[in-house]
Amino acid sequence: MNIINAIAIEKSFGNLKVLNGISFDVKKGRCVSILGPSGCGKSTLLRILAGLMKHDNGTVEIKSKNIGIMFQEPRLLHWRNVKQNISIGLELKGMQIDEEKINCLLDIIGLKDYGEFYPNQISGGMKQRVALARTLATEPDVLLMDEPLSALDYNTRKDLQNRIMSIQKEKKLTTLFVTHSIEEAKMMGDETIVLSQKPTVIQKILKNHEI
Repeated sequence: MNIINAIAIEKSFGNLKVLNGISFDVKKGRCVSILGPSGCGKSTLLRILAGLMKHDNGTVEIKSKNIGIMFQEPRLLHWRNVKQNISIGLELKGMQIDEEKINCLLDIIGLKDYGEFYPNQISGGMKQRVALARTLATEPDVLLMDEPLSALDYNTRKDLQNRIMSIQKEKKLTTLFVTHSIEEAKMMGDETIVLSQKPTVIQKILKNHEI
């Protein structure tokens, strides 16, 4: 069953055509990488799918209202500690804050001893782990990830790649993972949507063993 359907999505900013008829679908529980050069509109596409930006033409259908999105930057609130940052999504959705659940997420992301720390006391990689836990706290059916690991060093990036893949498979999350790294696209996704330069079209959709 397809949980995401995008049909002929178009988006322009003034006279600049960015997305030029993007169509694809994603089956429930699959992880699909979106690969393309910098500036081709990968983030724009993800924001449209998340409902954070309007598209000009086309149709977006996501068969779930519980969508989680993780950005390139962790976007943590500096006056809240790690546990409190993880609980933000729960608060915004009016969901109960379960201390046991928060502790479990801290353990999953490898930060079980850092719950009381503040953002200025932890590294960039740790901040991105907190952002991942915050996204997972609301138990989304669909996970949209906008180059969440691009600013991290090699070892931290590899560790988080493995954690994300493990979580995705265990929870059977339908996931779109945006990247400009061929290696990362192949590693993270079951298949990869390859985008062109602007005005952006889909060049091909590859099973990852074909890359």
